Amino acid sequence: MPRSLLVAALLLSAACNTKPTWRPHTAGPIAMEFPCQPTASGAVVKCMRPDGAEYALAIVDKTIPADQELKEIAEYAQSLPKAEVFEATRYPLRWREVRQFRRLDSWLYYQDGKEYTATVNYSTDELPAAGAEFLSRIKIQ
Repeated sequence: MPRSLLVAALLLSAACNTKPTWRPHTAGPIAMEFPCQPTASGAVVKCMRPDGAEYALAIVDKTIPADQELKEIAEYAQSLPKAEVFEATRYPLRWREVRQFRRLDSWLYYQDGKEYTATVNYSTDELPAAGAEFLSRIKIQ
């Protein structure tokens, strides 16, 4: 193997195995940490790790009561063809869905007319370790 390809392979391997540097982020009642440097684009704050996993927080204004939002999102998550619902009876809701080539682990909280949805979007069969930690670091203030 040519030396330049070996060096490139080692650098790529090192980049994919790096430990995350956690960066705090606060939005409304949500305090969390991203495993990479997040950037804002409209109502979404997100970042991507070298392994291709994307971490995001989306904030959407809603005009429905909290109990109706809970019911609608729980029904949505349970109706997905390839989904596993972890919590559907109270906030925060938690579910995993399989899309064509990706998987999404989602966390949803609703307060004062705003829906806060944190997601980990990944292509591996298992949730990346940083993904599980990302979701565990979300706190409601």
